[in-house]
Amino acid sequence: MRALVIKAFTDKETLTCYSPGEVYEGEDEERFNVLQELSYIKKSVDESFFPRHVGGGYYELPNGEKIKGKDQAIKLMTSGEE
Repeated sequence: MRALVIKAFTDKETLTCYSPGEVYEGEDEERFNVLQELSYIKKSVDESFFPRHVGGGYYELPNGEKIKGKDQAIKLMTSGEE
């Protein structure tokens, strides 16, 4: 299973640090549910993760919109618009 990290955290089971915009991968569905309830990850319906870097500091959102700055793009993606 894969999910988009929306809030920085350290996985207590693997001690791996995750930052917003990274992909969290694992097999334990119960762990995914806990992390999602705590608002650390957001399960993605498709396998293509955004924002995608398109050059010059710009990132493409799932709706095709281009935003300058990764932090701004992640903020717009995780604001519940999807």
